[in-house]
Amino acid sequence: MADQAIELEIALSCAPEAAFRAWTSPEAVTAWWGEAGVYRTTGWSADLRTDGGWRADFAGDDGQTFSAEGRYLTVSVPDRLVWTWRASWSPEAETTIDMRFEVADGGTLLRLRNFGFADAAEASDAREGWLQITGWLRNHLAAKG
Repeated sequence: MADQAIELEIALSCAPEAAFRAWTSPEAVTAWWGEAGVYRTTGWSADLRTDGGWRADFAGDDGQTFSAEGRYLTVSVPDRLVWTWRASWSPEAETTIDMRFEVADGGTLLRLRNFGFADAAEASDAREGWLQITGWLRNHLAAKG
């Protein structure tokens, strides 16, 4: 049954508008999403509106390529983004990501809830992935000052 969920709270050193843009702008996403030795985001396309589609292309240092795609369920700039996620490495599984961008001391508190996992193991793997991904974003924003 697909009812497993994860929830994270991530402090970001920018305004909610900038945090929202970091998740939706092709130029921004490809600048921060990934790391040498792991993988990089090589492309991002997004029709940023309710029912609009998005797609990410990734490449590993080993030459392997993979992708993820979905659609936007809620687009409320700059405070909420809800989108689906379906990855090429697991095309039968689709989850939903609900992101809320809240003003916090010195920046933004990102509340991320990812739900619809088939089991606890999938949710645990996704949690590790989101911790890595949001870490890349946090480091990128901190370096920008």
